[in-house]
Amino acid sequence: GESEGALAGYVSSVAVDGAGEVAALTSSKGGVVLTVDIASGRVLGRTGLADVSGIAAGVRTGSFLATSGTGAIAGEMTVGTVAGEIVQSNWQWDNHALRVS
Repeated sequence: GESEGALAGYVSSVAVDGAGEVAALTSSKGGVVLTVDIASGRVLGRTGLADVSGIAAGVRTGSFLATSGTGAIAGEMTVGTVAGEIVQSNWQWDNHALRVS
C-alpha cells in the first residue's frame, strides 16, 4: 500500500513502545517513520525525517525517539505526529538507538 511504499523497500530499524501496543519502523531510504498498531497491523501514522534510521521507545506509551544520518535527534515523537522536538547534532547517527533509564 501507500504507507509500505513510503519505506522505499527498506526498513532500517524497528522498536516497540513500552506498553507493547505500537511499533515504529524507520526507513533511511524513504526518509520516514511508520507507526503501526501491533494488534491490528493498521498503520497509525507516517512522519517524514530525512535519512532516519535509529528508533527507540520513548518515555510515554506510543512515543519514540528517532535518530538520523543528518545528525537530527527527534525526541518524544508520538503516533502520527511530527517529532516533538528536533535537536541538530554534529554526529551522524546509524540505526542503533536505545533508551536507557
